[in-house]
Amino acid sequence: MVSSSQSRPQNWLKLFDLHQFGTAFTCTVGVICCLAYATTQKPCSRIRWVMLVPTIGLALTTAYSVLEVQAFPPLRTVVGFTLGVCLALESINHLCVRRTFIDLKKTPCGRYTIHNALYQGADLVFNKRSIRTPYQVKGVPMFNSKNPSYVPSRSRFLVLRTARILVLNVVCSVLLSEPAPEVLSICRPVSRVAFPIRLVQGNVSVTEYINRFILTLGFLTFTILIQLAGYDEVSVIGVGLLNNDPADWPPRFDSITTAYNIRRFWNTFWHQDLRALLTCFANLVSDNVLRLPKRGVLQRYTKIYLCFGISGLLHIYGDKLGNVSLSETGVLWFFLHSATGILIEDLVKAVYHWAFTDRGFTSYGVGQPPRWQKILGYMWTLFYLTLVTPQWACPFMTGKMPKMPGLPV
Repeated sequence: MVSSSQSRPQNWLKLFDLHQFGTAFTCTVGVICCLAYATTQKPCSRIRWVMLVPTIGLALTTAYSVLEVQAFPPLRTVVGFTLGVCLALESINHLCVRRTFIDLKKTPCGRYTIHNALYQGADLVFNKRSIRTPYQVKGVPMFNSKNPSYVPSRSRFLVLRTARILVLNVVCSVLLSEPAPEVLSICRPVSRVAFPIRLVQGNVSVTEYINRFILTLGFLTFTILIQLAGYDEVSVIGVGLLNNDPADWPPRFDSITTAYNIRRFWNTFWHQDLRALLTCFANLVSDNVLRLPKRGVLQRYTKIYLCFGISGLLHIYGDKLGNVSLSETGVLWFFLHSATGILIEDLVKAVYHWAFTDRGFTSYGVGQPPRWQKILGYMWTLFYLTLVTPQWACPFMTGKMPKMPGLPV
């Protein structure tokens, strides 16, 4: 007979559906072992290329196995997307592009060599932003923007993030409630003419635009908060149980006040988990396949479109995990249109700078713009996101809304 104390861990696993991810977790352990071995080989070693086969195979097995799991969709997405398709591409970067090297001769005192290699391999899998390594991505948010060196104490870190987890889970459960019919009507337009065209023609009512704005704001807010809740939960485990330093877990998102244009929304405010991966493959295609000039407008915007395009292709799999079919998903167009938004605003800023250099405009791309330009930038960013986000959000909004595990809301 199983006691109540013994059944609690089982109930917790069932509550969050973690018991269904056995194949995924086993394959991830295999990827860690493969990376731990391969990265100890010399950067030019052929063994790295050989080890790509089992590494990518295990990661893609994770991605495939999660498709068969019936669990909370955001949790499926985290496991399948992060430890599946993304990890397969990241392994190529680690082993054959960036050629990360683990020097076992520099194993810290008191740690076994094998233990150090496995630790480093796990770090390659889970430390997406390469925090506190020579490869740390640019733009990682600070705990305190006014004091860049500030890191909270362990106790303060755990208390604040645990409290935020509780709040975020309740808020997310509320956001998962059925949207109002008038908001959902945006996803079932009567007219077949695209919204931007109708907007230019003046055939969009104020009510329709407000509903579209509400849908956009709700979808993006949930996307941000559910990611933040998951990140906080893992960080509490890392710091509280695995003795990680709080500095290893900086904020996932920067302040929303930094997002006063589309470029800064994605480059500064948004998380950087995919930055190393997207930059790696955008550079490979631009420099080695297309052989574009190292500098210039063509190279710059080709890489921007490649980054957003690759991200869109990856997110198609994420949509699949969210029960959105390939025929319904609009995520690729969402990301490509985001790149177009950056192109538009860069063009406008360049023209303004060229025409009105002496009217108080901060040097193009340098320093902080005046307050009025920031306000105008916030309005532009919200307007453009309202234009493009529903094509990604609607397939989720019109489907069956899932419930947060363990919450009755």
